[in-house]
Amino acid sequence: MAEHGTASHTGKTVRYIRSGMALDDAARLSAMVEQCTCDWHHDDDGMLVLRARLMPDEGARLVQAIRALEGSDTAVPLAARRASALAMVAEAACAEDGKPSVPEIVVNLRPGNASSEHVDDATAE
Repeated sequence: MAEHGTASHTGKTVRYIRSGMALDDAARLSAMVEQCTCDWHHDDDGMLVLRARLMPDEGARLVQAIRALEGSDTAVPLAARRASALAMVAEAACAEDGKPSVPEIVVNLRPGNASSEHVDDATAE
């Protein structure tokens, strides 16, 4: 395993063995690690479709985080609240100096190219 597995794979195997799995379960554990996946693609409407298969403890931690953040607004479907909670987990992971990373949209207008609509100074930043 050490010759053919990745450092992550070997580390996970050692961690699970140390955490209480019997040494004779190493083959089963190795097979479980190799079955872990995380894949995604963007649907036709631009939405992200995510599918993951995680080790039991990693999955439990993720579910715990999602449940902690999913909220209780019954006007929003549970699946949608969970999707938002997962996005909050990702935002927290990408935070710099404890501040969430929020993408910015910058629009540059050149004089003469702006539309004739008026933008109230109180709403413009």
